[in-house]
Amino acid sequence: YKEENYDFFNAYRFLYKTVKENLPNAFVGGPMGIPHFPEGFMENFLKQCKDWGCIPDFVSILLFPYITEEKNGDISYRRKMIQKSGIKAKLYVSEWNNTLSSRNYLNDSCFRGAYFISKLARLGEMVDLTGVWMASDWVSSYYDVGGMANGGNGLLTKNTICKPVFYAFQFLN
Repeated sequence: YKEENYDFFNAYRFLYKTVKENLPNAFVGGPMGIPHFPEGFMENFLKQCKDWGCIPDFVSILLFPYITEEKNGDISYRRKMIQKSGIKAKLYVSEWNNTLSSRNYLNDSCFRGAYFISKLARLGEMVDLTGVWMASDWVSSYYDVGGMANGGNGLLTKNTICKPVFYAFQFLN
C-alpha cells in the first residue's frame, strides 16, 4: 500500500463504518496483523480511532516464530498500548503457527502437537483469542504435492486425516 493517496486509517474507518451500519453487533478490529509497522503506528492508530469514534472491538496480531523484532511484535507491548490508549479492546492472535512453510514435515509430526500445547499454555494467559493458521492442507494442495502427509500447515491432511496437532487441540478442549 505505497500508493500516494492511500491512507491506512481512512480505509479502516470506512470499513468500520460500513460494517457497523449494516451489522451493528459485528466485531470489527485490527489492524495490527503486520508486525513491522513503524514506531508509534499503534499509538497513533488507536488515538485516531478514539478521536473519530471507530474504536476497534479487538486488536489483532500475527504470531509466527520468524518475527524477531521484540518491541513492536511483543504481545505484552501490544496489551500495554491498548491499555495506555484507554480503549477497551480485546487482543486477538488472528494467525498463528509454528511455520509459514506448507512443505515442512514438522507440520505432520508429533512435535507440532507438543509445540502447540506448550505455546497455547503460555498464550492463553496473554491474549483473549487465538486463531490457528490453517485448518486444512487443502490450502496448500499444489499440483506437485503427492501423498497424504506432505508437510501442509493444516490440522487435517487434504484427505481429512487428523494430524497429531488436531489431537492436541482436542486434548486442550
